[in-house]
Amino acid sequence: MEDRGNNNHWAVVDVEVSLSDHKIHDIGALRDDGAVYHGCIKEELMLFLRDVTYVCGHNIINHDAKYLFEDGNCRFILVDTLYMSPLLFPERPYHRLLKDDKLISEQMNNPVNDCEKARDLLMDEIAFWQSLADRKSRIFATLLHGKEVFP
Repeated sequence: MEDRGNNNHWAVVDVEVSLSDHKIHDIGALRDDGAVYHGCIKEELMLFLRDVTYVCGHNIINHDAKYLFEDGNCRFILVDTLYMSPLLFPERPYHRLLKDDKLISEQMNNPVNDCEKARDLLMDEIAFWQSLADRKSRIFATLLHGKEVFP
């Protein structure tokens, strides 16, 4: 078994919250080693994330995190693909995740599928960032430094 405690590992997390009771009803997570969590118990998710440094998601900072870390205690560095998308891909008409796996719009989202989409977007964002000229990435980094949504 690999030692996951000495590196900066990451996971993508998505939380489905009921509009009626504002409680978590489903959680999906994908770790960088390919492991998958699908359930609804925060404590189990935290065990799954025990060796993770970065928790990524699409709108994780202003949505998922407030349900996952209600006490404000978050030991992870949160990375939000929602805010990087318009910065890196301004030509796209919108920046929400496409829910092409849903047959009916009222159907509950599948958080594992959403994690896969967010992971793919994250990989696109990282690849694009790495392709930027040094000067442009330095300008972005300087302008975004210290902003909550850009760790």
